[in-house]
Amino acid sequence: MLKRLNEVNTVDSYYNQNEVSDIKKCNLKGGGYFDRCAVIETDKRYNSKVLDTAKGILNGYMSVYPRIEPMKYDILNFDWNVSFSNIPSSFQLYLQGLNPIQILAQAFNESKDKNYLEFALKLLHSWREYASKDINIKNNRFVWGEHSTSIRAENLIYFVKICFTHGFWNNDMFEEFSEILFEHGEWLNNNKNYKKNHNHGIIMDKVLLYLGYVFDNKNWMENAKKRLLEQEHFAFNEEMIHVENSTTYGFLVRRLFLNIGDFLKKINDDLSKRILLDMEKTTEFLNWSVKPNGKIALIGDTNESPCDIVFKEDIKKFYPITGMFFYCSNKEKEYKNNTWKMFKSGYTKNVHKHADDGSFILYSKGYDIFIDGGNYGYQKDDFRNFFLSAKAHNSIVIDDKSYPTSNKLTDTVGISEYLINTEYDYIKAFNKAYEGVKLERKFYSSGDITILYDNMYSENRHKYSQIFNLSEFMKIEKIEENKVILKIADTDYYVEIIQYANNPLLSVIEGNINVAGYGLISRSVNKIETITTLKFDLEGENCNFITLISIVDKYGNVKMNEGICKKEDLIFNNLSQTFNLDNIKIE
Repeated sequence: MLKRLNEVNTVDSYYNQNEVSDIKKCNLKGGGYFDRCAVIETDKRYNSKVLDTAKGILNGYMSVYPRIEPMKYDILNFDWNVSFSNIPSSFQLYLQGLNPIQILAQAFNESKDKNYLEFALKLLHSWREYASKDINIKNNRFVWGEHSTSIRAENLIYFVKICFTHGFWNNDMFEEFSEILFEHGEWLNNNKNYKKNHNHGIIMDKVLLYLGYVFDNKNWMENAKKRLLEQEHFAFNEEMIHVENSTTYGFLVRRLFLNIGDFLKKINDDLSKRILLDMEKTTEFLNWSVKPNGKIALIGDTNESPCDIVFKEDIKKFYPITGMFFYCSNKEKEYKNNTWKMFKSGYTKNVHKHADDGSFILYSKGYDIFIDGGNYGYQKDDFRNFFLSAKAHNSIVIDDKSYPTSNKLTDTVGISEYLINTEYDYIKAFNKAYEGVKLERKFYSSGDITILYDNMYSENRHKYSQIFNLSEFMKIEKIEENKVILKIADTDYYVEIIQYANNPLLSVIEGNINVAGYGLISRSVNKIETITTLKFDLEGENCNFITLISIVDKYGNVKMNEGICKKEDLIFNNLSQTFNLDNIKIE
């Protein structure tokens, strides 16, 4: 391997700062492998303000990731095992992944200041000294972890690409990077280190393909491709929807496979055709998960990040295998004002799974109305437990407790009936995961009208709570007997919640940022905000909620799938248990 790598025509010494204009004149034709790095497009985690961040690293402020604050440090006495920030595991992951080296290489690429590359080499040598000691490897799982090793190898490929392309290169660097990158390739290729059935394994295979191409190692590449096909089979169901219960990870895994497909296409590998075609099939579901304001809906461990909006010709989509229904009115002049709904129940894998079966999300008129609790992060504490629980979702909670989710319990929740038609849509979800209790939620949807019919059955007495987590844009305008009227931000629209059965007791709960419980939302990792939760309670053995939710304009009009009606025309007949929505009858 080194013999063939030595065919690269290396430069004897780094260029001087005064010789930046001569960089393009460097003779780096070569027949070896480092020139192959030019084909590889690596992920760049700092795409803005990279110069400021890199200057901070040079001046004693270590940055490893955009959402983690910099840490003051001394390069001569640096502790690579440091525990820092309120998410120390993430800090260690990106530190051991050598993200600072990537940042410095990006800064050089913008400024052509060689000080960034020279300091990056100092960091690399410091890390190699730390990682050479068995005690450090034993005590720090991130030194050679599947995710950190993949990130580090990709960052080093990018660093080599920048150095080699611009002539910041000599024989010592050639020897050093040949050794370290080959070591990473061997580690990633070893199936004992491999993370099966997980996005970390996909990242490992992506980087192994890069290294296999750089070193012309066909065994590495074939192993990576074989494992990738197994990963794809696990990651997507028959509807080509990602099974990890999170739209963030759905977008991530799709992007990983797209990057791999694009790379294989560049090097004329036939597997690229299959991968790119398969990823086209995943696009539809991900597009439905983006709200009309261009933000990804909080489903499972998802961060509310911006995304390109794809205008939908259809107004609804149901995925029976996945157990998810979407609605988007697509009738407003401004797309962001459309009404968007999501209803879900069921799962096939418990990865990133929340207790959100039978829950729904509602967005309209430019604002979130009923929202999911969000992600929060992965540290094991009371807040994480809350955001995973049923209490953080618009569903039914029993005795103020949640229910278990595991791969052994996938048959305890799901969808048993559905009807998707022109006038209204109907979905019946079930939940038998609570011990001794059976829940059923019938979800009816017609435009700006949503009806919930919740049935709870048990041989024992329980407190049943119907939860509505209001977004921070919702203001409680009025509370009447069995009715709550909410104003949507600064619009002329209102949301009316009317309870038609059993006179449930209403509690209005304002969140406390210091207490893990109702009234909290986390739109991104490690970020918590307070909201208001409406909690309707019933006590008994067998109980039910019959709830009408309608979005009403200032004239009392409500939009439906097929036209507009007056709110006075939304009538419930208690004797026949029937809703009459203008000319539509729902039993």
